[in-house]
Amino acid sequence: MVLVGCHSEQILTYEMGYSYCKKIFEDDGGTGIYPRSKCLEGFNLPNFNAITTLNDSINAHSLKGKPTVINLWFVGCPPCEAEVPGLNQLANRYQEKANFIAIGRNSDKYLTEFLELNEWNFKHINDPDEEIIRNSFNNVWGFPTTFIVDKEGKIVKAFSGGKTDSTAVQTIINEIEPTLKELIYKYPADNK
Repeated sequence: MVLVGCHSEQILTYEMGYSYCKKIFEDDGGTGIYPRSKCLEGFNLPNFNAITTLNDSINAHSLKGKPTVINLWFVGCPPCEAEVPGLNQLANRYQEKANFIAIGRNSDKYLTEFLELNEWNFKHINDPDEEIIRNSFNNVWGFPTTFIVDKEGKIVKAFSGGKTDSTAVQTIINEIEPTLKELIYKYPADNK
């Protein structure tokens, strides 16, 4: 007798990840702050649909095929602004091999004014009503929150907070670059 097995891998949705994080919080007494966003690692990116500031349509599915860095931020957040030069260095270095998305919660005016004074080569999604930040990402981790996502849409690294001093730029590069390089060069045939 020959047994034929069927293996189906469960899709770990973002909603499942958020529920997992919420359970950790509740099991810990349900007071204070949520566990670090690290609890979302291994779960898929949430579904969202948006239009960038350059009028491009973007969603979770359209990001598949390349690793992606997503940064939730806003103008007026000191650590958010302090890490922009480091994020920009990464975008400039890996722009052909990865997606770089910034989702901000400011008005169009504030975002435009900020980008006129600060180079930042991410695709920008402006979300002043926090439709995406609150409803898709359920962001309870504060700002900035950064996700590094593999080419299949799975979150491989998530972290929140940042520096505001002279170490901010190098800190964000050190936090992102090793994981991003690993994802880019994991499948060399895909990155010729």
